[in-house]
Amino acid sequence: MYSLLDILAISCRGGSPTLATAGRLVLALILASASVPGQGRGSADSWYQLAAKAEQVYACEAPDQAQNPDPAAAARGLLEQAIREVDGASTPDTAEQMRLGAFRARTVKRLDEIVTTQSAWNEAYEVASALYKRAALDQALGAIKAAQPLPCAISFGDLRVRVEQTRENAENLIQEGEKILLQARSTFDYKSAVRLALDAASKFTQAKDLNLDNKAAPQKLQEARDLADTLSGVDKHDVMILSNPGGARVTLKGEDSDRVCPSTPCKFRVDAVYFVSTGGAFLDSKRLLRPLVAVVEKPGYRPVEQPITKSGQWKGSRPGGKVLIDFYYLSQTKFEVELAALR
Repeated sequence: MYSLLDILAISCRGGSPTLATAGRLVLALILASASVPGQGRGSADSWYQLAAKAEQVYACEAPDQAQNPDPAAAARGLLEQAIREVDGASTPDTAEQMRLGAFRARTVKRLDEIVTTQSAWNEAYEVASALYKRAALDQALGAIKAAQPLPCAISFGDLRVRVEQTRENAENLIQEGEKILLQARSTFDYKSAVRLALDAASKFTQAKDLNLDNKAAPQKLQEARDLADTLSGVDKHDVMILSNPGGARVTLKGEDSDRVCPSTPCKFRVDAVYFVSTGGAFLDSKRLLRPLVAVVEKPGYRPVEQPITKSGQWKGSRPGGKVLIDFYYLSQTKFEVELAALR
């Protein structure tokens, strides 16, 4: 049979797992009896109480936990104090010396564990803080999660709140920018659309600066800038297809090959001769021999086939008789398409 001291000694030096568990239970019983006179020689020793307090603080369960913003540091301090007090105790009793030695060995081992973990946490905190300052928020949050700090560690908790709040602010800016960008795509007024596109670009820029890890912000920023450039640089031979709501796919059919624009407003450059309503002066003049149709499609809405050319007939003569040629031409450069929602 093992005595209580034997079990405690085995617990402290990492012996049998079963006996080690028993040792911790015995120690807990001893500590629990501290307020009852005569129950457990070790229960009245201050170093046992300090060690128990250290474990309580480290488990975030101390009544005065709020006074320990860094639970690892607080627990470390308590264990170091317990070791100093044990080292200051002297007794000629052999059994008492064994008891003190076993307690000291266990406490030193526990202190080493906490010191190692605390060092890793401090390093992780520095890394996460640096990433936060560089606006690499996703990486900062990943570093915090990987460190697995104590839930009551205030420094980590405060940093995590700042990181998550800033990430949320960036996401909100992207959502605001997307709403403004949709308005820009849905208006038929060029000037308003350009202004709205630039407003959206401003939101996306702010979001990108807040969180460099956010992949959506740069893409949306480029999209807004491209839209502003498209609407600002409309040439007299550019055909614009606009839709309400915006963001519709447009396929221009009628040429040798179809042309596709992924999202309205869309700009298609057309040969200048296709705007000549007479079909040209000569028999061999270049002219459009098929109608141009813009197919406008958006999920949740009925597709629209928007004709963008008018028909004409070129009349001329050559040896042997008259010549009639059917052709098509453009008479306008802007087409506004209202899309009806599917029911």
